[in-house]
Amino acid sequence: MTDHNQICGLLALQAANALSPEEQARVHQHVRVCVLCRDELANLESIASGLKLIPAPQPSWGLAQRTRTRIMAEMAAREERQQQQRYLTVVIGFAWLVTVLTFVIGRFLVADVAAWLRISPDTCMTAFIWYMIFSATASIAFAGMVATRHRNERRLI
Repeated sequence: MTDHNQICGLLALQAANALSPEEQARVHQHVRVCVLCRDELANLESIASGLKLIPAPQPSWGLAQRTRTRIMAEMAAREERQQQQRYLTVVIGFAWLVTVLTFVIGRFLVADVAAWLRISPDTCMTAFIWYMIFSATASIAFAGMVATRHRNERRLI
């Protein structure tokens, strides 16, 4: 009886020609001896042949046009996001380069600036480090605000 139940589960697939050759052979062998399955397969095959005669529905022109327009808009938005990501990467890289160069140049000029300001080189270096920390933090905050504003503007579109 288990084989019968398994074959019953395969009858619809057989009617749709969706079985492997081995499974088709099993179904044909079972259908030769089982009247219930033979009748069910005949019914399913008539339904399948009738379904082939029904024309496939075509989407309306407006739906296809709207879908095409939306796909193009999504592709443009994705390209814009990638371009903005590249731009932001370049800006951040440039900011880090300027920061490192400023630190290196500042390190060599600390003694001269300290003498000009009439303070100790250690005090001058401490002030310079705090300046670097403040400017880096301000740059990061500014970049975050610009990115957030840009993201919010894109949502409104």
